Amino acid sequence: MALFIIPWIVWIIFRKKDSTGRLLLAGLMTIILSLTIDLAALSLGLWSYPMVIIPLAPFLFLPYHFSLAPVGIMLALQIKPKMNPLLKGVVFAAISAFGGMNFFDAIDFYNPKNWSTLYDFIIFLTLYFVAYSVTKMESYTQLDKR
Repeated sequence: MALFIIPWIVWIIFRKKDSTGRLLLAGLMTIILSLTIDLAALSLGLWSYPMVIIPLAPFLFLPYHFSLAPVGIMLALQIKPKMNPLLKGVVFAAISAFGGMNFFDAIDFYNPKNWSTLYDFIIFLTLYFVAYSVTKMESYTQLDKR
């Protein structure tokens, strides 16, 4: 449960307050994409989750989908916003894939079967760039303005 709650508390404290809407939209896009990728990979048997957190939907309600990935990406997006996005995306993806996913494998939270960590790196890099592109959209305006 701490993996669900603590990242959001950290984000609420350290978020860039005037960019909350953009960051939340990027986080929502991360949730949707990570769930979609996970459902596809699970149905193909590419990896599995030996640990059951919520028996009703054991693979849907994982801290990765609803907390760790979106909060990690939202925090990465707001840290050094002028930094080269390719470099920042590569650093984020490397830490997430080679650090985070290997840690979850070591504690038996995640079973990668024959899945390469390099593929996780590509997935995290893609998630970062999709979220980054969402934050750069200029078509935001209030609905009541003309």
